[in-house]
Amino acid sequence: MKLLVVDDEEDARLLQSNILTHQGYEVSTAANGLEALNSIKQSRPDLIISDVLMPEMDGYELCRRLKTSDELKDIPLVFYSAHYLDEKDKQMAIDLGALQIIQKPMESDKFLGIIGDIIAQAPLARPAGATSLAKDDSALERDHEQRLTQMLYGKLKELKESQGLLMKALKGTIGTVAMVVEVRDPFTAGHQQRVARLAEAIAHEMGLDEGQIEGIRMGASIHDIGKVQIPAEILSKPAALSDIEYRIVQEHPGVGYNILKDVAFPWPVADIAYQHHERLDGSGYPLGLKGEAICLEARVVAVADVVEAMLSHRPYRAAWKIEDALHEISSRRGTHFDPQAVDACLQLFHDKGYDIAGA
Repeated sequence: MKLLVVDDEEDARLLQSNILTHQGYEVSTAANGLEALNSIKQSRPDLIISDVLMPEMDGYELCRRLKTSDELKDIPLVFYSAHYLDEKDKQMAIDLGALQIIQKPMESDKFLGIIGDIIAQAPLARPAGATSLAKDDSALERDHEQRLTQMLYGKLKELKESQGLLMKALKGTIGTVAMVVEVRDPFTAGHQQRVARLAEAIAHEMGLDEGQIEGIRMGASIHDIGKVQIPAEILSKPAALSDIEYRIVQEHPGVGYNILKDVAFPWPVADIAYQHHERLDGSGYPLGLKGEAICLEARVVAVADVVEAMLSHRPYRAAWKIEDALHEISSRRGTHFDPQAVDACLQLFHDKGYDIAGA
C-alpha cells in the first residue's frame, strides 16, 4: 500500500513515516499541498494523510483540488491535525470529500488502527484478498514500533538539550560583553544589569509573553554596548559633558546596533540597543522614531534606563529621590515614554515596593 503523508512539521512527517513504514506501508512525504500534488504526479498513492494548516497550500485546498480532478478524485484523503477543528471546520472537510478527521496527538496503536480501518473500508486499489497490515496485532511488530517511537522522541530530546546548551552559551557571552562595557565606565558600573532587572520586572507587570520578557532582559543587559567606542575620558569625566562630548555619547546607540545587527539573536537585541533613546514624540535619538515605529522591547527598556539613571549617583549630580524620578516619567507618559510601560513601572514602585538596588 502506498501512503502519502503531508505535514509542514518535519518531525511529524518523520514520526508518521517511520510508524507506517514499519507496519509494511510504502510511505512518501510532502511538506505542503503543492509538494503533495507534485508527489502524486510522480507516484499515485492509495491514501493521503494530511495536516490542515500548512504554508503555500493547506489541507483544505489540497483536498479541493483532488476532488475536482477527474484523474485524482478517487484518491481517499484523511486529515490528521493538531489544530482544533470545530464542527464548522469538520463539516467543511467532509463537504470537500475528506474521509475522516483525526485529532493529534494520538497513541500510535490507535492511529494505526484507524488507518487500518480506513484502508479496509475505503475503495482502494489493492490486490484482491489483500489485508490491512495496520491491523496486525503481532507483539513483535508492536514492540518494534514502540522502540522506534521512543528512539525518535529520544532524538528530539537530545536536540532540545543541544539547543539549551547553545542558549546557555549565548547568554553567557552576552553577560561577558556587558561586563566589558561597565569596566570601561566605572561611574555607571552595574547600570546595565539594574536596567535589565527593572525592564524584566516591568515586562512581567505588563503581562508580556515569556519570549518577549527574555528578549527584553537580554537586550537591556547590553543596551549600552556602543559605549565601547566612546573615549574613556568622556565616560569617566567627573563633571557635566560639553556639547561636543554629549554628541559623541549620542553616537553609542548606532555603534551598538552595528556591533549587534549581524548576530542571529532570537530577540530584537540590536533594535533595543539602537532605539532605547528614542521617544514617542520623535524627540529622541539617533533616528527620531515616533510611536510604534519604536519596537515594544526598546520602549520598555527606555523607561527602565531613565529611571535607573535618575536614581543613581553621578559625580556631577546627586541621585534623584524616587518620588521625583517617578513623577518625571509620569509627566512624560505618552509623550516620551510608553504609557503601559510607565504604568507598570509606577505599579512596581508604588504598590509592590520595588527596590532598584536590591531587586
